[in-house]
Amino acid sequence: MRGRGELASEPVDVVLVAELMGHAAVNTTRRYTLPTEVDKTRALDALTTDR
Repeated sequence: MRGRGELASEPVDVVLVAELMGHAAVNTTRRYTLPTEVDKTRALDALTTDR
């Protein structure tokens, strides 16, 4: 289950997270941090677009 705690207010570098979790490879950490459809929608909504 993702997001058991409060959401980070600022982006956190995945390399730093990998280091803190003791993962030798960032790809290991990435498996636990894949974005949900809601994450993707929020990211797209935050982008500035020309229409």
